[in-house]
Amino acid sequence: MIDRLDGDPDQTPDVPDSCVVLTQRYEFYKEGLRSLEPFGLFPSAQFRPLVSYSYFTDSGPTLKSLSTAQRLALNANSVLKDNTLLKYPINDTLLTCDPQLNFACLPNNPPSFLGIVGGSNPLQTEFYAPIIRNGAMNKFQNGAAIFGSTIADNAHFNATPNGNKDAPIDEPHFTAFGCPVCVHFHWRWSSAIPSSPYNPVNLLAQFDPTFDSNKGQPKLPPGTNQDVDVAFLKSGDHSEEHPSNLFNLYQPQAAILPSVLAADPTGPKQPVFWYVGTGHQNSDQFFIHGGGFGTFYANRVTVQNPSTLSINVEHTRDIHYDIQVLRNDVLTADIPPVISPVPLTSTSPSSGILPAGTDDLMLTFSDVFFHSQNVIAGIDVIVTLYDGTLDSTYLGNPTKPTWQRVFRFNVPSTVEP
Repeated sequence: MIDRLDGDPDQTPDVPDSCVVLTQRYEFYKEGLRSLEPFGLFPSAQFRPLVSYSYFTDSGPTLKSLSTAQRLALNANSVLKDNTLLKYPINDTLLTCDPQLNFACLPNNPPSFLGIVGGSNPLQTEFYAPIIRNGAMNKFQNGAAIFGSTIADNAHFNATPNGNKDAPIDEPHFTAFGCPVCVHFHWRWSSAIPSSPYNPVNLLAQFDPTFDSNKGQPKLPPGTNQDVDVAFLKSGDHSEEHPSNLFNLYQPQAAILPSVLAADPTGPKQPVFWYVGTGHQNSDQFFIHGGGFGTFYANRVTVQNPSTLSINVEHTRDIHYDIQVLRNDVLTADIPPVISPVPLTSTSPSSGILPAGTDDLMLTFSDVFFHSQNVIAGIDVIVTLYDGTLDSTYLGNPTKPTWQRVFRFNVPSTVEP
């Protein structure tokens, strides 16, 4: 409670008796209970760092505004394996907007399904964005003036590969969710998300019926007219001393912004996420959309010539796995060519249980990959993971115990999202 806003009524009876009650309520949800994404293939653990306030007065002034600030220091890195981090100790970050029919998320390079705010994946420098104004999505300047303005509706913290510290964050497309290793925040989803995404090879589940895109509007309390500002900042930098000074760095005259890249040679620091909510009513609540992170997923997939496939799986409990591999042969020279998926047969078990503490699968296939005499469009590795401990119903809602992802290879290589 913040009391005596107009003075002490016990000492001076004619002053108003005014106060504000602030409440922090941090909620953590059972894995797989809530659908974080449209396709139902991301058994996430969701969390909501909620902050609410209520203003009370008997005869005092009307509340003009009240701002709260949260500083979230997140670490999406994998656990230690043989006393070594599987990922680089510094996360990278991304701020984007989902495709929408009535506006364009502004330029990014290279072209992306998403609108990449700042034009770079991952984000290169500290960034501030006034994302919500008067309870609605807000357009703001997207970097240099030539980029124009855009909105931003999701933010990510990504576990960065050791071998490629500034690797792009794995992005989604119309039939798959992006970045299984990320901590995700989505305060808005595109209203263009269909209920049944086009699925040419029928490898992915239907659109999750429990998912609510809120018709493309931000997920905020009903009737609110709140404002929200967010920023990615380097931990310990001067610009995050206090919310009143938080965004002073982002004036038009600021020509150079601190780097938040993991491979920053000046000595990178972990980027942190600031979320500043401002209410204009006597009561309001911030951060009801929450965030989420994956608890089991394929962390790294390697296809070696001629016939070896290795998969590193992030998990903490016994987990069921099923690995399917399709070789996509080109049958014609047409554009686009006619493709024939050919299932490959593993000489080692392609399904089974991966026990807790064992993170690596090694499979060998009798069908040679990328044979020099074949014209091959690529190899699809379909990884399905199932956590039996989540196969239950919690408070009347069935949990989502299955994770699935398709990894495509055009040459022998490693995919590490």
